[in-house]
Amino acid sequence: MSALRVGVIGANATRVPDHRQMILHALANGKHVYSEWLLGTGYSETKELHEAAEAAKLHTAIGLQLRGNHAAQRKGRLHSRASAHRPRTQS
Repeated sequence: MSALRVGVIGANATRVPDHRQMILHALANGKHVYSEWLLGTGYSETKELHEAAEAAKLHTAIGLQLRGNHAAQRKGRLHSRASAHRPRTQS
């Protein structure tokens, strides 16, 4: 885990799924959290991190990396086109 501190802003870099401890540490130190990926690795971990943020009266946000991924965007476009051309009747 690496950290950069500038005044009241803290920036940390780590890889999923190792970010749970870093997020809890940041929340315990009064920092809002922005995560480039999903907040947790599953429902229970995400709920735990969300509840920790609420208890500390802090905010969390996620970046949804796939929004900038061209392959994921293309897959979404192809899927929506395929959905529009579904057969409406069957013989």
